[in-house]
This record gives sequence, C-alpha cells and structure tokens, in this order.
Amino acid sequence: ELTDTDAGTYWGTPMDITDEEAIWAMLSAPITVVDDGRKDAYKGQQRVYAEPDDDSRVVAVVTGESQGVRVIETLDNGWSLIELYSSTFHDNSIQAWNMLVQGYVKTSHLKTKEINKKYHIIVDKLTQRLYLFSEEGLVSTLLVSTGLSNEKQPYNETRSGEYLLFSPTGAFPSES
Repeated sequence: ELTDTDAGTYWGTPMDITDEEAIWAMLSAPITVVDDGRKDAYKGQQRVYAEPDDDSRVVAVVTGESQGVRVIETLDNGWSLIELYSSTFHDNSIQAWNMLVQGYVKTSHLKTKEINKKYHIIVDKLTQRLYLFSEEGLVSTLLVSTGLSNEKQPYNETRSGEYLLFSPTGAFPSES
C-alpha cells in the first residue's frame, strides 16, 4: 500500500505520460538507493533478505547505488523493509528475474541521491517507446526494442524500476 511519502516518487506517480508536470516532478525527485560504501557500489549487487537478518534467505538483489528502492518501513533493529524490482542476472542463484519483491536491507546502507536535473528518460516496455524529458517537458519520443523474457531466457527482460545512469550518454542534437 502506498503512503503519503510515496507521492511524487517513481512508486507513487500514476503512469500518465501526458501529465508532463507530474512526470518531471517524479523524474527529478531524489531517490533512495542501497550503498554499502564500496568504491564500485553503483554496479555491485546487494542482497535483499526475507527477514531482517544476514543469515535469512536472500529473496532478491539490488544493483547498488544505481537502482532506486522504495522504503516501506524502518525498523528499530538497524534494518529496513524495502520494495524493488529484483535485478538478478542469468548467472545468479536468486532466480527472481525482474520480480517486484519486498525484503530487508541494513538501514545504514540506504542513501538518498540527488538527481541530475538536465534530462531524464522513461522506457515504456508495453509500447516500446522511450520518452526523453527536460525541464521544458517532453523533448522527443523514440521507438525502442527492449529485451523479452522467454522460456529459455527468463532473465532476458529489460529491467523494470528506477535507475540512475552512471555511464556517459550520447548528445541530443538539436536538429532532426
């Protein structure tokens, strides 16, 4: 169940691509990520546990400080209940490919990240469209081809969720 603190976030914004003001507010809002302090935490996989205990079953993985998570509850014992789309890969023993999962991480590993306010994208897997936004609104809509899950490769679907891009991206020419 969504809370008042979810309003204006990825988790609480209705997906109406025509409401550019609401979309921009959501895209430029700070996000919560899991960061254990390692140098390469943006790409490292962090475990998400079934119970608030390092010895409990792992139910998902989160891609470090590049993947947004929703904090549901912060417990007094140093753990927090979070929600995320599991980002397990084909070679991971946790076979929760792209599943919406709730689980626990250490509260000390949760960090709030400010967002670059220049450009943001939304990839709509249903319509196979990429929407490029800036402060002025929708800049462009592009056709894309996302990965699909299949029986042989159930992990192949393009990940769902909220992500920060850490790699340099290409330029957006003003012509055409």
